[in-house]
Amino acid sequence: IVGATFAITRLVVVQAIPFKKVLSDFVFINSVTVATLLLSIILLIMEAYTFGTVVLILSFVILVTSGVYLIAKYSGINHTRFSSFYGIIIYLIVIFILMRIFGEVTFSSILESFNETKDSLFDSLFGGGSTF
Repeated sequence: IVGATFAITRLVVVQAIPFKKVLSDFVFINSVTVATLLLSIILLIMEAYTFGTVVLILSFVILVTSGVYLIAKYSGINHTRFSSFYGIIIYLIVIFILMRIFGEVTFSSILESFNETKDSLFDSLFGGGSTF
C-alpha cells in the first residue's frame, strides 16, 4: 500500500517527494490502524467472529483511505501534472487489484488447509479411505 501510494504520488505530483517522507507519513497515520488490525486478528482467533470481522473490515478501509489522504495532501501542497482525482482513481484500482490477488491466494490457501483437515478428520473417524 505504501508502494502504491508512493508511485501514484510520483505520477501526480511534479516535485519529487522522497520515499522516506511518504513512508513516515503513512506510518504516522496508520499506527492506530495497524493496532486495530492486530486486535481484530486476536478477536478472530478468540472466535469473536462478528466483532472481529467488523473491526478487520474497518481497519482495511482506513488503511486504504489513508493512501487517498496522502495523495490528496501532497497534491494540495505541490504542483500537479494532472488532477489528483484521477490519481486517486488509479490508486484505488491498483489497491483493489492487489487486494483481489492477495485475497484470492489467502482464501485458497485457507480452503486448502480446511480441506486437508476435513479429510484427515473423516479418515480418522471412519477408518481410512473407502473402496467401492
